[in-house]
Amino acid sequence: MGVTEQKKISLIIPVYNVEKYVRKCLETAVCQTYRNYEIILVDDGSTDCSYQICDEYSRKNGHILLLHKENGGLASAWQCGVEASSGEYIAFLDSDDWVDPDYIKNLASGIELGADIVCCNKVLEYGSHSIVQKERTASGYYSRDILLKQVFPQMLNDGTYLGRRITPHRCGKLFKSSLIKNNIKYCDNKISFGEDLNIVLPCLADCKALLILEDEKGLYHYRQNRSSIARSYKPNMYEQISRLYLCLSRACTEKSGFDFGKQLDADFFCLFFEYVKNETKCAASKAETIKCVTENYQKMQNCISYDTGKCVKLKLSDRLLFFSLNNNIRLGIFIWFALYVAAKWVSREVDWKYLLVRKAKTNNVSGY
Repeated sequence: MGVTEQKKISLIIPVYNVEKYVRKCLETAVCQTYRNYEIILVDDGSTDCSYQICDEYSRKNGHILLLHKENGGLASAWQCGVEASSGEYIAFLDSDDWVDPDYIKNLASGIELGADIVCCNKVLEYGSHSIVQKERTASGYYSRDILLKQVFPQMLNDGTYLGRRITPHRCGKLFKSSLIKNNIKYCDNKISFGEDLNIVLPCLADCKALLILEDEKGLYHYRQNRSSIARSYKPNMYEQISRLYLCLSRACTEKSGFDFGKQLDADFFCLFFEYVKNETKCAASKAETIKCVTENYQKMQNCISYDTGKCVKLKLSDRLLFFSLNNNIRLGIFIWFALYVAAKWVSREVDWKYLLVRKAKTNNVSGY
C-alpha cells in the first residue's frame, strides 16, 4: 500500500427510489482501483426495490456499510453517512450517477500534496450524448494564500449570472473529513434547493489548500434526467433560497477569513431569477403568482446590501424582468411570463442545458 492509500476514504451514497439506476452506480463504486476505502449506503426510506438491491450488494462486498433511515431528504441522508464514516477523507456519489474506476484514486492524488479539497471534472450524461463540465477555475494546486488572492474574490460570483468559479456540487470532490464534520452545523435540512452549496461553500471558506485535477475526460458521470424533480415545479422555492442565503451569511460571518458579502448577495439575486422562472410552472393564477413574486422581490431587496442588479450581467430577456420588478410594473412581469412560457413550449423537445454547454464548449468556455 502506497503512502496515499494509507489514508482511508469514505464514499457516501445516499439512496432513494432509484431502482432503475442504482445497480450501475454500485457496480462502479465497488470496482474502484483505490483499495483503502469504505462505501456507506444510506437508504432514505425507499419505497421501491432500491433497499433490496443495496442489501444484495452489501452482503457480497465487505467494503459496504448499509444504513436505513426514515425519509428525510437528500441532505439528511448524506449527513447520516458522514456521521457513520470512519475515513480521513470523504467523497460523494449520488445513486443515479456513476464514476470511472479511478475516481477515488485520482481524487486521492491530492492527499500527498496536502490538499483539503480535490475537484475533478464531471461528465454531463444526456443518454445518447455527453459533455465534459470543467471547473471554471484553472486546474492546479492552490495554497491558502493563493486562494485568498486569486480564487475567493470571484469564487461564488464573478459578475455573470450564476457565475460560480468553483462548482457547488458535493459530488466530484474529495473533502478532508474534518472539513465536512466541522461545517455540518451550517446545514439546514429543510433546504432542498441549493443544499450542496450549503456545505460546499463553508468547506471552501475553511480550505487551506485546493487541488483541481487536470482530467480532460472527467471522472464523475452526472445523469441528466429530463423527467427528474429538478425540472418540476418546486413549491416554497423562495423560502428555500432565503434559508440558504441566511445559512451561508451566518457561516461566512462567523469564519471571518474572507468577506463573501457581495458575492452572496449576487448569488441570492441570481437564485431569485431562478425562483421566478420556477413560478412560471405554478398552477395558481398568473395575477396571484405575480403578486407573490413582487412581494418576495421586495423581501429579497431588503436582505441584500449591494445593488446587485447593476453588478450582475443579465441577458436581454432577464433585463426586462429586472426592470419590471425594480419598478413594480406588473404588466411587464406578465409579458415576461408569457414570453418565457412560450419559449419553453417551443423548445419542449430540446434540452437547452445541453445546447448551452455545447455552445460554451465551442467557444472554449468551461462549464456553464
